[in-house]
Amino acid sequence: MNQTNPLKHSAAWTNFTMLSLVIAADMMAGGIFFLEASFAAKGFYAMSAIMLVHTTVSITKTRRDKEEAGRLVNKLEDAKNRRGESPSFSFMSWSDRQRGRVLDLFHHETSRDVTQP
Repeated sequence: MNQTNPLKHSAAWTNFTMLSLVIAADMMAGGIFFLEASFAAKGFYAMSAIMLVHTTVSITKTRRDKEEAGRLVNKLEDAKNRRGESPSFSFMSWSDRQRGRVLDLFHHETSRDVTQP
């Protein structure tokens, strides 16, 4: 896995997507405003539209975060393979080793004789 230069979006694409969002939101707001329905029904449609946009953004962010986390684990596994360690990576085993080092240091500090300088 050698991705040193991830894909970057152009300014034109970013502007296009933002403009599309604004136009779609305006069209939805106009459609709800001019809808011949009760105020409660309009409110329901407005809340549904807002939740739909929120959910779409949340799902997109979650999928991107999962992919980036996968890349990090892959990079760590590649680094371990280069150093000659086992290819499997576990956050728990790393934290257990660190906890053991801290406990060893603590034990060493507390086991010294108090009378020694």
